[in-house]
Amino acid sequence: MRTALPANLMQCIRREPVYLGVSQLPDKNIYTGEFGGLKARVAFDCNEKDREKLTYRVYASLVSMVEQLNCETKRKMKSGEKMIDLHMHTTASDGSDSPEQLLEAVRQAGIHIFSVTDHDSTAACREIQKLISEVRAESGRTEENCDPEKTKTGEQPRFINGVEFSCEDEEGKYHILGYAYKPEDSRVVQLTEETHRMRMNKLELRISYLRETYGFVFPEYEIKKLRALNNPGKPHIGNLMVKLGYAPDRSTAIEKYLNPFSPPNGHIRPEEAIRSILADGGIPVLAHPIYGDGDQLILGEELEARIRKLQEFGLKGLECFYSGFVPKEQKLMLQLADQFDLYVTAGSDYHGTNKLISLGDTGLEAEPEAVPRLEAFLEAALARG
Repeated sequence: MRTALPANLMQCIRREPVYLGVSQLPDKNIYTGEFGGLKARVAFDCNEKDREKLTYRVYASLVSMVEQLNCETKRKMKSGEKMIDLHMHTTASDGSDSPEQLLEAVRQAGIHIFSVTDHDSTAACREIQKLISEVRAESGRTEENCDPEKTKTGEQPRFINGVEFSCEDEEGKYHILGYAYKPEDSRVVQLTEETHRMRMNKLELRISYLRETYGFVFPEYEIKKLRALNNPGKPHIGNLMVKLGYAPDRSTAIEKYLNPFSPPNGHIRPEEAIRSILADGGIPVLAHPIYGDGDQLILGEELEARIRKLQEFGLKGLECFYSGFVPKEQKLMLQLADQFDLYVTAGSDYHGTNKLISLGDTGLEAEPEAVPRLEAFLEAALARG
């Protein structure tokens, strides 16, 4: 007899399929599930053969994560705790919110300090800085006299310039976050221009690959729309594939058709990103370290070796609080931050409607002041203006 999944669980996952897989670690097997940008992992004994029960446990874990995140966000808003979110995306990369929409959403969520970290783009940061400056000028307030404790609807939160670089070297892939860099005439901006050219080249290569390998033909007017985007990537191509009937949903489009193809020379090296951020007076941070580029599971000596290598290039921080981390993973990351003497950051990886993650869902349950390395990061980043 098949195990029935609860109605609320089915309602929660109906937007997109859950991808399941098995990974082996030295001391245990891990059954994984993912949907909407959230990941769940269930450890099981090697003799456990009932995959249906494992699948149910993964589903239940994912739903529990969503419910806990939503409850925590509501609790913080009600209690008036200082909320921060240093990892989110706009339409300048693969988010669904425009910079103006995101700023309003941040205000409505009661977030006090935030950063926009679009993939390989600083365009939204410039727009948000402009929007905040205009509102403050109208109200006669400045960054210096803005009281972050009073941020709520109608108030302007504190903003930190951000960016997220997709990097790769011989040992793997990394996402490097850059904070509080110089916004104008900077090495960071120059690097985003270079990565933009790479993305446009990958777009053409992926379109050709889909045509030649699967016979997927995109109308020219749709291709022009893709070329007009700030930073077209796999999610945008996946959406078009769904629209044209080549895939049932975006996740399938990416996993089945786009991920098997790896365009040559498609990434910058992590040391390039780190050194460019440092050259502009910014703070380089490793995003979701346990997940690598978002689709990996990196632990133990491999994770430590990665951090050690990046620190030699100038890495200054680790994203220890993240929407996909469970408390055990948060604890591990905080221990590594202490071990390597690095800043701590907290980010949701919000993408609007493109991922099932809410603003402020960082997993940070304490006030920032209760995490010294996080408080030190905020002081350093805000001091850079």
